[in-house]
Amino acid sequence: MKTRIVSFLSVLAILFILAASSHAMNLQTIGTADYNGGSYNLIYDNDSPFGSIVWLDFTNSDNTWDNQVSWASGLNGAGLVNYHFNPGVNMNWSGSSWRLPSTVDDPASLGFDVTTSEMGHLYYTELGKPAWDFLGNTAPFTHLVPYTYWSGTEYAYNPIGAWFFNTGNGGQGAFFKDEYYCALAVRPGQLESAAVPEPSTLLLVGGGLAGLALIKRKYRKQ
Repeated sequence: MKTRIVSFLSVLAILFILAASSHAMNLQTIGTADYNGGSYNLIYDNDSPFGSIVWLDFTNSDNTWDNQVSWASGLNGAGLVNYHFNPGVNMNWSGSSWRLPSTVDDPASLGFDVTTSEMGHLYYTELGKPAWDFLGNTAPFTHLVPYTYWSGTEYAYNPIGAWFFNTGNGGQGAFFKDEYYCALAVRPGQLESAAVPEPSTLLLVGGGLAGLALIKRKYRKQ
């Protein structure tokens, strides 16, 4: 019986380590960017529905869809965003540009629990939020707010509208472009060299390893 308990606890500890490693792999801070008088995290996501991207952890105040599209594309101007990557990080942007997050333009993408958009995938898959849940802790983001954000994808069924995502409840829909919503910017890119794990990730993995060591010690005594 004791052997079974020890084996079960060992499996739990291993799963704990794998979960921590998976999170670090899919969503990690690779540096910061100086923009608009502040410093904001650059967060790499290698599991986005439209390919690997980098999130700029800056929420642009609410504005119309056209203005938010212009804001995101304007980030590509020389000297507007200054990057400070972590040691060992090398990003291959492949000629890409900053833009608003993309969405699958399909009526089936309306509603909740939709992960086919970049923001929906971030909310439900990466941050692990359920529908109708308050945004709460959003690490490694520090400037993501519970509000409605514009997507860069127009609503083909009615071109006077565009897609949006509500980080306050996880809902996704389409509305008129002259509505005032917030915006986040993303830029497609490929991380060519691995970043050093963040302190929080090291603590999680360290905790799992410590748990395995403790289990092994108790097993030997028995």
